[in-house]
Amino acid sequence: MSKKKSKNKAKADAGLKKQIRAMIHSAYQQNKQIDRNAIKARFLAEHPNKQQSINDIVNTYSDQLEGKDKKDCKKQVSNPAVKRSPPSPKAAGVSLKSCSASNITPTTDQQPGPSRVGTIQPQEANEDLKDLIDFSSDDERDSFTITHTDSDEGYGQSEQPENVILKEFKEHLAVQDGDLPETPSTTSPTMPSLRDQLQFLNTDPTEEEAPRDTPRSLEHAILVTPSAENQGHRMPSQSALLGQLDTRESKGVSDSRVMLNANIPFSAFICGLQGSGKSHTTSCIIENCSLTFPALGNLKKAVSTLVLNFNEYSSNISSQPSEAAFLASIMPQYASRQQPIPVRVLVSPTNFHNLGKMYSQIPNVEVRPFQLQPRHLNISMMLSLMSMGKNDSMPLYMAQVIRVLREMAIESGGHFDYAKFRTRLDSLRLDRAQTPFLYQRLDLLDSYLDLSGKNDKDYFIDGGVTILDLSCPFVDANTACILFRIAIDLFLYSHSARGKMIVADEAHKYMTNTAAAKELTETFLNIIRQQRHLGVRTIISTQEPTISPRLIDLCSVTVIHRFSSPEWYRTIQKHVPVDKKRDGSNGDATDGFYRISSLRTGEALIYAPSACLLKEDNEEIDTKHGIFKMTIRKRITWDGGRTICFAVRPETDCPDAAYQQPDPPPSHNKHHLDSRRNQRSIGLNRWSTALIILPTATELPKNEYTRSPDSASSMIALRQSFHRRPLSIVLGVSLLLFIFWLSSRYWQRDIWQPSGPGTGSGRVAKVSMLYGKRNLLYERALRSHQRHAHRWGYPMYVLREDISVGFWNKPSYLLSLVVQELTKPSAERAEWFMWVDGDSIILNDDIPVEIFLPPPDITDVHVVTAKDQNGLNTGIVFLHVHPWTIGMLVETLGHPLYKPEIDLGRSADQEAMARVLNKTEGGPDQRGYKDGVIYVPRPWINTYEWHHAYEGKRGNLLVHFPGLEEDRWSHMSKWLDIVEYTPEKWRVPLEETEYYTKTAEFWNQVRTAKQGIKATEEKLRSPALKGREQVEEGVRELKRVLYEEADNMDLLRQRIEDLRAVLHFD
Repeated sequence: MSKKKSKNKAKADAGLKKQIRAMIHSAYQQNKQIDRNAIKARFLAEHPNKQQSINDIVNTYSDQLEGKDKKDCKKQVSNPAVKRSPPSPKAAGVSLKSCSASNITPTTDQQPGPSRVGTIQPQEANEDLKDLIDFSSDDERDSFTITHTDSDEGYGQSEQPENVILKEFKEHLAVQDGDLPETPSTTSPTMPSLRDQLQFLNTDPTEEEAPRDTPRSLEHAILVTPSAENQGHRMPSQSALLGQLDTRESKGVSDSRVMLNANIPFSAFICGLQGSGKSHTTSCIIENCSLTFPALGNLKKAVSTLVLNFNEYSSNISSQPSEAAFLASIMPQYASRQQPIPVRVLVSPTNFHNLGKMYSQIPNVEVRPFQLQPRHLNISMMLSLMSMGKNDSMPLYMAQVIRVLREMAIESGGHFDYAKFRTRLDSLRLDRAQTPFLYQRLDLLDSYLDLSGKNDKDYFIDGGVTILDLSCPFVDANTACILFRIAIDLFLYSHSARGKMIVADEAHKYMTNTAAAKELTETFLNIIRQQRHLGVRTIISTQEPTISPRLIDLCSVTVIHRFSSPEWYRTIQKHVPVDKKRDGSNGDATDGFYRISSLRTGEALIYAPSACLLKEDNEEIDTKHGIFKMTIRKRITWDGGRTICFAVRPETDCPDAAYQQPDPPPSHNKHHLDSRRNQRSIGLNRWSTALIILPTATELPKNEYTRSPDSASSMIALRQSFHRRPLSIVLGVSLLLFIFWLSSRYWQRDIWQPSGPGTGSGRVAKVSMLYGKRNLLYERALRSHQRHAHRWGYPMYVLREDISVGFWNKPSYLLSLVVQELTKPSAERAEWFMWVDGDSIILNDDIPVEIFLPPPDITDVHVVTAKDQNGLNTGIVFLHVHPWTIGMLVETLGHPLYKPEIDLGRSADQEAMARVLNKTEGGPDQRGYKDGVIYVPRPWINTYEWHHAYEGKRGNLLVHFPGLEEDRWSHMSKWLDIVEYTPEKWRVPLEETEYYTKTAEFWNQVRTAKQGIKATEEKLRSPALKGREQVEEGVRELKRVLYEEADNMDLLRQRIEDLRAVLHFD
């Protein structure tokens, strides 16, 4: 107990000593007389029992400072060669205390006018400075004078950026100066006592009693769980909610919240496909460091953020604002409790008018041209602007330019005067015709300079977000990287904010393989290496993790959102421990790529070695050797990066619904894109595709092989539909089809999988086949469908091997896919397959195929197709993933077996399917298949190219080439050239085509017809119905038209009106 009291007393004495010396040092710095009696009186009033101690401290420290001044003055008087000038607080170099004027002897060669003097030892002088150095006589070589003349304009008066570390060190010296006692000299070395060295050792008893497995200090952990606080640990002083752990993977976690430590510098590398939640995560991190929102966490002071944004600017219509600009808009439910984040957008002066008009539509956003002050330029910036690296070889004229810059650096001590530089450059008389690159760079710099001095303000907002958007027709990615480096330099060393953050948004757009991009990458690498010393947080957000893998190695945390590229995975695999043995697998099978490609929107795999995530039993989750799964929280601000959806239910269809509910879209035509089981988005900006192989049977979970009860009962009914045929035929066909299905699982070679939410596909998957001798035109046509699938997030399955006889490959492959989809959980399966023949070409990528499908309330339509002059054409056909479809395909494949007497002709599979679809008996429910088919107008989904012309018009979805025989190749080549080289000629937005209104009208008619038929059949049960024969004839004719000629919309409308007339139904 006595030791503890003595320790506290020593701390109190040290604190008093520090306060006294701080007051004395303050008076000394202000060139004031040190009033010892006043200082003693003040502290004696507070500590009357420490009179002797206070007297000793005041007298000793005051004598030390005053003796220092006398010593300096004596040294200067003894050396008359040193010129002395009054002290200036802004003088670069050494600050000298004033001495009495009588003690200084001026030199005889002193020139009139102000000058600035500093004393330097001769051996430290550079030989290049000899012409600026005035040496004294030989016997006075121990000092010399550097004289700066009035021509050094602005020297010592220009703003000098202050290093954060040096600033803290000066504050430390202001209090600690002279604090160390003189060490007595000893004749022999002795071991210091334990008491003297205890101050350097950690002897806190609470830490001695802590268990060995106590987690690391939470103050330096980038991610922490709040449960640590309940277990006796101190949370970081500033932290905010980032998301929550996936409790299915992290067992034993009572509080799944994950907090981001906003108090320390950190760096984050965020990657993932567009639409995976990458920008959402970036914005959440910025919110955590910018919003003092109590419900979000504890943030005492917001950091200053610089966001770098660049897009290839083509027109006002295609240009998009930076997603970070929407950080200025708080969501309505939080607006009453949180002030918006101050946002300023700096744009290229040459595109200020266009971008200013665009950004001005976002509330609370200030737009300014990015114009540099000439005084902020330096030699390094000039070299960067002219793309001159340290190891670059340079032409002769550039050597002269570098020489001018070097001379200016020597003469001005590092200060750079742009006007003087241009004057000296003009004096070189360089031929502008021979130096176009140099003057192109200088002309660009001129456009970014504020030579008038009108915008003499800080570029960046203290505690807010500053966006540098260099999207401009006159700025390419190379130039943007150079200007970004200049802006980063200004932000780090000129902006006064203590906490800073730099965000490279969509970095893959400008951090490419150019020299300027590599220099920018090196800049980020250097910043991340020094982030603790600079107090900077850095975020690199990119789709492609391949831009610079070295960034991944240095970053504090790596956030991996969904992607499906094996090449990207190989890059990540080298730097992040993503591989993990899958439970139940054999050998060294890993599921890292499976886990990444299966992530839903907003989910991410996190690698953060410094994270401290605790379980209930105080056990720490191992984050140093592996990754963990996390779901990012909802945003507080409006999401400017949400997927643009049309005619969808906002609460389920858009992927961003996982975060927040967007504004509802127009309600008309909404039914085209809704999904009954697995709601999916049809965003205009969708996910990429990757070439992968379907999993084999051993790779799928066992529960995915459990058939649903409705599927089992349908198969029983299907078997009963063959009761008129020998059982052996049915079993033989079933066995044959099972072999087809099993074989096709291994013969599927091209499977284009999107990266939509979850592990399953969207509502539609595209299917085709291409096998045999390679045909370049067919391959190009297939790529048009792959681009369309990529555009809308559809998986695409392509059969590359012959698995059956001739045309029977199509129904065999479709059957295998339908069966396989039905084995998946309903949330992961596609709802429709769209078959496309290999000789069809997508012309208009802006058309989603969902608009041709029935709305969710029409549940009894399982085939959507079209007819031509020869009847059914299955070149383009939609099949519902449903047991009904299995029965139809089984009967189609079994047709030649149980009806061998029928000649099916050349297109046997198509003719067999047409006959099955016309059946009104048999099938799973003994009603046949006729009422499960709807024929849409053929030019909508299957537009033909005739020998003489194309039957469609600009904006149609595709072109198909049936019946052209050998002329097919020239026609296909013509259209392929159009879609590959000039796609804009045929691309029309959906809203501007007739599809938008015609499809809605079509399905409304189908709905009305079905409702009318149902109502009429109920009334026909009544014996009191009048005009029964007319009603029966009307409903019979409406059924015929609905199930055979629905593509004739005028005829269908007329039959609906005819039945309404005889029955008066609405």
